[in-house]
Amino acid sequence: MTEKRQNRHHRQCKAKQTCTHFAACTTFTIYSNTKVAGIYIHIPFCKQRCRYCAFYSSTLYNIREEYVNALCREIAMRKDYVGGETIETIYLGGGTPSTLTMEQLKKICVTI
Repeated sequence: MTEKRQNRHHRQCKAKQTCTHFAACTTFTIYSNTKVAGIYIHIPFCKQRCRYCAFYSSTLYNIREEYVNALCREIAMRKDYVGGETIETIYLGGGTPSTLTMEQLKKICVTI
């Protein structure tokens, strides 16, 4: 993430003391005394690389299954990351999440 984008994110993020980058920012305050947890999952696959895009992406579809398996292992390792907070939002971004198969998306959702 560029420093400018990260700074813009941190101005909006109330958890900036613990947030190291956008994808790791999972708990934030919306209203006083109200906390919600959200998860951002980066799916880096695209049909083609856009010139304007600053996010990491790949057009190598042959590594999607390996990526999903690694992602699910990471999710399992960080299962206690948000503590007792209820997960209110799961955002799949990236690239183009619809480049994953239905089975791959299902595996990610079941792991969460």
